[in-house]
Amino acid sequence: MMDLYLTQLHGTLKECVDAYEPLVALERLNKIDHQLREKLKLTSYMRRHALLDAVQAEGNQARVGRTIGLSRQRAHDMVERAQFERLHKIEPPLGESAV
Repeated sequence: MMDLYLTQLHGTLKECVDAYEPLVALERLNKIDHQLREKLKLTSYMRRHALLDAVQAEGNQARVGRTIGLSRQRAHDMVERAQFERLHKIEPPLGESAV
């Protein structure tokens, strides 16, 4: 399914590049890239906090991390960051429009 999505995305982006002058295409692709990076930041934040919730519910950080393919160290780092964010009440990154 992910391969199909990437293939469709590639086709859409290629159409964008082909339909516009190079500088306009570059500006559009730059904007799309920025939007995708903002969505990735939010997804990563939500994933960290879901991991923390699962660890608190299950009690075994390494096992919970393995269920999504994380090493013990990576799971530990993500849980630690989520704990820090909660302790300091760091809100989800909602982009520049939310500021």
